[in-house]
Amino acid sequence: MKMKQYKKRKEVALPEPDKKPEKKSSWLGETTKYFLVSLGIFLIIIIFASTFFKPDLTGGLKIKESPIAKNKELAIKPGETYVYNYRINNTDNTLTFAIKSNAGCTFIQIKESTNITGACVDKNGNDKGGSNVSLEIAYISMFKPWMLAVEKDWKWNARMVIDAAGSDLDIQNISFKTIGEETLFGRESYVVEITDKKAKIIDWVDKEKRILIKEQGSGYKIELITAPFELNKTN
Repeated sequence: MKMKQYKKRKEVALPEPDKKPEKKSSWLGETTKYFLVSLGIFLIIIIFASTFFKPDLTGGLKIKESPIAKNKELAIKPGETYVYNYRINNTDNTLTFAIKSNAGCTFIQIKESTNITGACVDKNGNDKGGSNVSLEIAYISMFKPWMLAVEKDWKWNARMVIDAAGSDLDIQNISFKTIGEETLFGRESYVVEITDKKAKIIDWVDKEKRILIKEQGSGYKIELITAPFELNKTN
């Protein structure tokens, strides 16, 4: 009996689906929550507001500040560069802030960022947002407008509220107070404690330049490592 022969089927390789390029995560984005903590602003506020006050949040979130008396004008100058090390959960990264001249303001640029231009700051340390708690770009941790008001025994307060049907609902109270003076990295500094119900942060603010020398919080630390002046890391 003659057996019927079958041709071997040719295997055809199917084309692989187009691979989308992996989206690289920026460490700058990964650490947003730590910077927001340093401002006393928590993402939970947004969730809380949208869940419980959907119909009435016409005014949104607002920061109400106590009166503030600044005793020094902005001291950072065009041409200066400041580099900070950010240690978060035992991982180190750096950010570089370049100070530039701009029409009517001093411009603080984050060199590592491709999508954030920077902040245009006036002699009183404020950008167009006008807040003294922080600049509009919270990533700019090297300088906050309130730093121009720090002195011995200084105290200040800011409240975060939600406008709920025309009434202010307190979400967070942020308290600032000078708790001492210290020489850090060879720089005379004010030691400022920043607290709310959920966090406590310590800032060392340079007396002359009114910039951040060091910030210590839960799970993270920020330190100035390069500046237009000498830093003595032995003390």
